[in-house]
Amino acid sequence: MPDDAASNEQIHRTIGADQPAPGLTDPAEGRRIAGSIRSRLGPAIWRMMMTGPSAPMPFVMSMPVLVDGPPNERKPMTRSLAGMCFCGAVHYSVSDEFRYALNCHCSNCQRTTGSAFKPFAGIECRKLSVTQGASDLLIHGDQPDMAHDAHCRRCGSLLYSLVRDGQWVHVALGSLVDAPSIRPTAHIFVGSKAPWFTITDDLPQYEGHVVES
Repeated sequence: MPDDAASNEQIHRTIGADQPAPGLTDPAEGRRIAGSIRSRLGPAIWRMMMTGPSAPMPFVMSMPVLVDGPPNERKPMTRSLAGMCFCGAVHYSVSDEFRYALNCHCSNCQRTTGSAFKPFAGIECRKLSVTQGASDLLIHGDQPDMAHDAHCRRCGSLLYSLVRDGQWVHVALGSLVDAPSIRPTAHIFVGSKAPWFTITDDLPQYEGHVVES
């Protein structure tokens, strides 16, 4: 293994830092970070990196080189899901961090979707952003800043609803392009269920909202 000064200098070149990163002037810290990088890259690539030219290896720049805690404490990057309307005028992005997902059979959801029920998933509104066609959104609701349905004004697709005092959104799952990690866990407002539709799965059913047990 190279000495501490050489390790620190090579680490700076590898991560592409213009200025020394905090702590790398300390020999012990240099050994710790060098050891972490070596364990991630493997002995063969580490030897190539430490004995090769001073220019950083192209593929190293995209690797998580800096230490960010023990492996069991590192948080994976949040997956982002794409969604869009039927005609493609409006696109949105939402984090794959939904807190709940339900099938709503209320009469309003039947009318807004033209279907027997609306599968939706709830998430904090700050985790959803319209990435294309914001000017093509049709906002419908008596209190637009607190609660509304967001449709594409061109094709009429229901994309999401702003709810819970404007802090959350209920994303219409049918408008997602990417499959979310979550799945609906219950049927709600089955007291308003369409008489021509029969629920055939084993999910819990509630006459109104979900009742906490």
